[in-house]
Amino acid sequence: MPPSQMKGDTLQYNADAYKVNPDASGEDLIRKMPGITVENGTVKAGGKKYGK
Repeated sequence: MPPSQMKGDTLQYNADAYKVNPDASGEDLIRKMPGITVENGTVKAGGKKYGK
């Protein structure tokens, strides 16, 4: 199972490809994904800010 794939102009991540603890939060999962950062609760992907 690939960790991510392109569908049209969208990059789709496969959450099952990333190992986190069973009690991990969504933020813990996002921190493991390449190209995505979390700073002070703000999610950035490719330098662009995203909301909830």
